[in-house]
Amino acid sequence: MFDYAERRRHLGERMESEGIDILFLAPSADLEYLTGVERDIPNFGEASYAHGWVAGAFFRPGAEPVFVFPRMFVAFHLQQNLPDGELVVVNETDDGPAIFDRIARGLGATGTGSTVGRSCARTSGERGRLQRRLGADPRALHQQGRGEHAPDHRGPG
Repeated sequence: MFDYAERRRHLGERMESEGIDILFLAPSADLEYLTGVERDIPNFGEASYAHGWVAGAFFRPGAEPVFVFPRMFVAFHLQQNLPDGELVVVNETDDGPAIFDRIARGLGATGTGSTVGRSCARTSGERGRLQRRLGADPRALHQQGRGEHAPDHRGPG
């Protein structure tokens, strides 16, 4: 069995040393490594759920993760394998942006934040809103699996 708590403890130490208050990870190898929430098997299609962009977990140093998933993700991907930490389920008729904002503000997302994962926002507009909610620098993207910030090379504007 993997020691996910120890992995998260190391993440928390790294976040503190880098001055990062809050980290949001979309479903990815990184999220699986830290929590055991399995990523999807590669396929030629893509599941698209209402409020799918909220899927992931918030991490803070010294605290359990807070998971935010659409109801359909919980039903079809987690099933009975609930991860350690708090789980917030966003229903199809819920106001996803308002719920995400409430959670981010409740976790103190007013300092330095970071986002990881291409699936955390399907459009550049959603990505920008997500980064602003976390206090992340909107001119930087966190490259999944590389652990470093890189500029957004889409050009000006």
